[in-house]
Amino acid sequence: MSAVMDKVVPEKSGAPRHQMAEECFTLDAGLPTGPVSVEPYRSPEFFERERERVFKRAWLFAGRIEQLPEHDSYFVKEILICKASVLITRNKEGKVQAFHNVCSHRGNLVVNKPCGRAERHVCRYHNWAYGNQDGALLGIPDQKHFFDVDKKSLGLTPIHCDVWEGFIFVNFQKQPEVTLTEFLGPFGKTYAGIPYFNLDETIVIQADF
Repeated sequence: MSAVMDKVVPEKSGAPRHQMAEECFTLDAGLPTGPVSVEPYRSPEFFERERERVFKRAWLFAGRIEQLPEHDSYFVKEILICKASVLITRNKEGKVQAFHNVCSHRGNLVVNKPCGRAERHVCRYHNWAYGNQDGALLGIPDQKHFFDVDKKSLGLTPIHCDVWEGFIFVNFQKQPEVTLTEFLGPFGKTYAGIPYFNLDETIVIQADF
């Protein structure tokens, strides 16, 4: 590194070593050295583009498998960056699933408790009931007063969901561009096999660092 720095900023220039290293990195990488715009950090329009082009396309962490200890367990995860309330469930076969926590009738939140266990979830607005097993619409009060209701198409809207080492991830794309394994890449291979399930205790100590 010293040889490279000497070519860019000679030692006799008197520049601090850390400054020389920074200049070396910047020039060597071909990066501009002018002022950096602050607009991306404060622009609402830029933030909305990030929301659509980055976060809604990525696999996002939603919780841990321990939050679903048995079949018919569920918990709700608010993913604010995507403006979404997500219902995470475990069905009777042990499969972890994710759904938009939104009633197909009037868009009301279906589940208001943060977690629990239930075979069905009932929207408090008009009592439409959905199964924890697969999000299917199970019942509509006074269904005879509705015209041509196709219950099969009115279940909770599913969200792509996958699990890595007990960590639950969701993806809001209709068809994810990459699998969770591909998204994690070398990180997923390097850190696989660590007993994360034992890392669920916090100890507070008095210390002076």
